[in-house]
Amino acid sequence: MARSLPVAPPSSVLSDGVVVVRLRRASDLDAIAEAGHDPESRRWLDDAPMDGEARGTSMARVEEAWRSGRAAPLVVADAVTDVPVGIVNLQFRGDDVATVAYSVFPASRGRGLA
Repeated sequence: MARSLPVAPPSSVLSDGVVVVRLRRASDLDAIAEAGHDPESRRWLDDAPMDGEARGTSMARVEEAWRSGRAAPLVVADAVTDVPVGIVNLQFRGDDVATVAYSVFPASRGRGLA
């Protein structure tokens, strides 16, 4: 199940001055793919780590998630360097129900970012 309407991506980044939450970019895929192999992250994931095929279709799947209203995939990045430090994904179960999935990448853990 998903929302009955598309989800509009945010028109600007959300920031607290330490991190920003923004749309995913193709340039984020290396960090996302690498974090997908982390044993601690793997404990919580049902899907396989990103392989070459998944990487090739990743941005199209992100766009479709927004368009379909199924999910809102975002990146958490350092507010100064814009380096990805994690991901957030709102997964819509209906028009009024969503779950939140998030991960802080291994190199950024322990900094209070979550």
